Amino acid sequence: MIASHTDFGRRITVGTVNINDGTFHKFDQTNTSYADMARAAFSSASIPTVFPPYNWEGKGLFVDGSTATNINVEDAITQCKELVDDESKITIDILLCGGANQSTKDWQDVGQTIPDYLRGRSIRGQFHGGNTVADARKAHPDVNFRYVIGQEDGFTSTGMINFDGDHTWKLQEKGRLQAQDALTYGEGTHFGLLMAWMEDEGLQAEYPNYTDFVKSLKDDSTAAEKDLEQCIKDAPLSLDDWDMNKEALSECAEQAGYDVQDENSCALRCTLEAILVYWAEAIHCIEKQAPNSCITAKCPAIVAAFDVACLKSCH
Repeated sequence: MIASHTDFGRRITVGTVNINDGTFHKFDQTNTSYADMARAAFSSASIPTVFPPYNWEGKGLFVDGSTATNINVEDAITQCKELVDDESKITIDILLCGGANQSTKDWQDVGQTIPDYLRGRSIRGQFHGGNTVADARKAHPDVNFRYVIGQEDGFTSTGMINFDGDHTWKLQEKGRLQAQDALTYGEGTHFGLLMAWMEDEGLQAEYPNYTDFVKSLKDDSTAAEKDLEQCIKDAPLSLDDWDMNKEALSECAEQAGYDVQDENSCALRCTLEAILVYWAEAIHCIEKQAPNSCITAKCPAIVAAFDVACLKSCH
């Protein structure tokens, strides 16, 4: 297939780690020929304990780049900055692949190195990848972080090296559905949810993987939950009135049967954290000088998705 093409159709960066010295190394269109990019892909796909390090004669001995950095957002932004003069013109979409969908609590040592290593790698990747995205978003507030899609029902352990057609086709079909869900939720919504999940230990305990958190927003959605979601979306939230926001969101929670009068209640914690989520997202809209719909539509949608999931975890 490579032989039928002669040059790059677009910019590309492939990350690897040179195990001779432990340094992260990137191959891109500026330092790697089109014909050699297949070697770069081999280097990046050499997952430790699964595949041997790739020996690229004259360059080094390489393994999977995720051993050093899980999601290389910075190089994507750097490549874009060579084409535009302002970071506000850059749009980032991120795919989080290979979600383990397993809790760390139910782990048992099966006495097999490869499955144990890959399982730990998948679980760790959720937090490592989320931190990378969060740091990039803080470092580049003007960049439009548009869609982030975490793989639901992901493969576990050695499933990541199962290339059987029946296995991979199901993943492709699921990916298409998740892409459609991302479009339905709207730009920036899932990034807001990812940030909320990263900052809430309670949500992480209830949903060990970010993908589990997002999936919970869609699974078994009852009429009462839909009413709660709509109530939160319609709540008269303010950019500067904490008490008004607390009263509005508390009323929604109480209508759904949650106790927010107890100062130590889980529901009250969710309500207060939802206000912080709203303010954080609103500030992001203001900093980007986004259209009014960013505050009037997108922010309430993010708050509703966060608050409903958080309240559900209180049961």
